[in-house]
Parts: sequence; C-alpha cells; structure tokens
Amino acid sequence: MLETRNVVTTSMQNSLNHCKAYFSLFVVALIWGSTFVPTQLALDDVSPLGFLALRFTIGAAILSIIYGKELKKIDYPTLLGGVVIGITLSAGFVLQTIGLLHTTTGKVGFITGVSVVFVPIFAITLFREKVTSKQIVSIALSVIGLALLSLNNQRTINTGDLWVFGCAVAFALQITFTGYYSKRHSPICLTVIQVATVAVSCFVASVIFSNHSIIFSKLTLSTWATLLYTGVGATGFAFLVQMRAQKTAPSVHVALILGLEAVFAILFGSLLLNETMTKQEIAGCILMLVGTVVIQIEGMNSKTSDQRILNAKNSALTHK
Repeated sequence: MLETRNVVTTSMQNSLNHCKAYFSLFVVALIWGSTFVPTQLALDDVSPLGFLALRFTIGAAILSIIYGKELKKIDYPTLLGGVVIGITLSAGFVLQTIGLLHTTTGKVGFITGVSVVFVPIFAITLFREKVTSKQIVSIALSVIGLALLSLNNQRTINTGDLWVFGCAVAFALQITFTGYYSKRHSPICLTVIQVATVAVSCFVASVIFSNHSIIFSKLTLSTWATLLYTGVGATGFAFLVQMRAQKTAPSVHVALILGLEAVFAILFGSLLLNETMTKQEIAGCILMLVGTVVIQIEGMNSKTSDQRILNAKNSALTHK
C-alpha cells in the first residue's frame, strides 16, 4: 500500500512539473513576442548582429553573477553540451539576420516557424523520441497558421529564403539538443555556456558581415533599455526557463508552444504600433492556438491514462 502511495505521489508531482513547464514556455513565447517592436526601433542605432552580441553578453553576465557558484560544477560533458546548443542557436540567429537582408519579414517569420516540422524529425533520427498522431496534427495546424499569419501572396523563392531555411533547421536542432542535454546536465550551467557561446559567435559574425564600429556607436537610452530587457528577460531568464522546462516536456511540445511567439509578436504590434490585423492573420493565430491546445489535450490524456494504471494497481493490491 505504501508503495502505491509513493507511485501516486510521484505521478502527481510529474503532472505538476509538466503543467509548470508548459506554463513557463508559454511565458517565454510571450516575452519573445514582446521583443519585436522595441528591437525594431533599437536597430536604428546598432546593427542586428551587434545588437545580438550585446544582448547575449548582458544575458551571460547576469546569469554568471546570479549563479556564479553553480558554474563551478561545469565539467567537460556539460561544456560540450552547452557549446553544441549555443552553436546551433548562433547559426540560427546569424542565418536569420542574413536572410532578412534578402527577403521579406513575413517570409522570415513563416520559414523560421517551420522549424516545428524539423524538431520531430531530429528527435526521431537523433534520439529516437516518439512522435504521436496528435503531435503531427498540431504541427500541421501550426504550419498552416504560420502561413496565414506571415505570407501575403508571396509564393516565390529567393536566396534569402534559403538562408532562413537554414535558420529554421538550426533552431530545430537547438530545441532538440536542449531536450537531450537538459536531462543529463545542470540547466543553469548549460544555459550560461549556451548564451556565452552565442555572444562570442555574434561578435565574430558582426565583424565579418557588418561594420564593427556600429556595435560601439553611441546608443540612446531607449536602445539601452531594450538591450537590458532582451538581455535579462528574453535571453538570461527565457533560455534558462526553456532549459529547465525541457527536462520534462517533449521537444515537439516545446517547439509548438514556443511557436506562439509569432502570434504574440502580431498582437503586440497591433497594440503598440496600431497595426491592423487582417482576417487572414486572425485565422492564422486561431489555428496556431488550436494546435497548441491539441498538444495540451494529449498531455492531459496521457496523465489520465497513467492515473488509470495507478488506480488499477491500487485496486489489485487492495484485493490481495
């Protein structure tokens, strides 16, 4: 009987952890979606890669100050995992930035969001994670929603689209590798290494692809405020939350929830810049939300199934 109680307690704790993980990822998507408007304004003062370098440097510095003692636990496997995740994230940002120079913002948003399709492919091929039919339905709904949200009679493919396609692959790998390494190493250590890797990579990329002096040009107060918000909230806090959430949440679920970033970006643009949402964009938002709800229902059904098994075990033990 005591063993059954322990199993039930463990199951309830796991369910609570899943709920916390999903809610925290929802908050991360909200934060990331809120950064588009201030970042667009800040890019008048600094190059995109320079902005990313400063943003991730701030994020790495804040995390190092807060979790300095935890960083003493870093060993070679943790360092390797953090660098691998950081390189994939860096590649995603750099490729996206190059793509923005050659294609439209709407197409960048859509193609980047298609990373949700690659996550289950990488999860299956690299780490043999299972993908359910409900997850496939959710992915399809999200991709269609993204298309409605981002594309407006833009059916041609150009060089910029190919750069952004590479970005989508890189971001999918970042989510997949985060899911793998976060279950094996300290989320704090992995996050600090990841963020620091992106900072260094973006500084190097800014030297190659843009004017290095732009990074250190005179920044306005509003730009510094944006850097602090994105550095602390959208980088240090957000990536640590993602790392911790992926200890329990499947990679496909994570990709779908974080995909809501595009929905929040549209909503914040409408609220702060008085941008009008078309019927097509509203339909896209609804489809993406439905896709996320389907995933939540799958999680609830899975927990219900686990509870039924526990009840059956409890009943069997009672009748012995």
